[in-house]
Amino acid sequence: MAAQRPNPADLGTTYMDVPAIASEIRRLHSRSNEGELNGVWNSILNWVFDPVNGFITQPQAMHTGTGGARGFSDFHTLDVAGGTRRSFLITQCKSAEGEGQEGVWSDGEDQLLRYLRMMQHRNRRGPQRPTYEILAIGRRVRFFRYDRATDALRGWRPSRPIPDPRGARDFYLLERGGYRGSEGPKRDT
Repeated sequence: MAAQRPNPADLGTTYMDVPAIASEIRRLHSRSNEGELNGVWNSILNWVFDPVNGFITQPQAMHTGTGGARGFSDFHTLDVAGGTRRSFLITQCKSAEGEGQEGVWSDGEDQLLRYLRMMQHRNRRGPQRPTYEILAIGRRVRFFRYDRATDALRGWRPSRPIPDPRGARDFYLLERGGYRGSEGPKRDT
């Protein structure tokens, strides 16, 4: 008999409650490559944002901007329920070798900003829905929310904001279950 699938909507449930994800996170080490980390995040994103519930996560999603500029985020998650296609999450992963290197974190944040700008959120009129970002480097992760007014990433965590967007580094270790069920981005209803 198959094990019961942990429900990400249950308060207190994390991806560490999914045995295969927890096992792969524990396998990560200082020389883990980007592909290993992408496998972990592909599993996490598809568990939290299940296609059955109207979400799709595109790996190696192409973002295009003006003048032919383009880039590929590791994962782009969209809400496709009810015939809509609303982008709300971009995830970028880097190998574990960059965990302690400030330049790798800064480059990752800059990369996320480029993708957001290519998506042209700033050109839309009227109220904007929030866009979130995840930057994972090895076993460390940071969560962001895009601030359109200042065109900047702001440190964010589902249960509490992180006040400093680039200075003080608030890292979350993957094995501590950085996402807690029912606290993540909410679908507009």
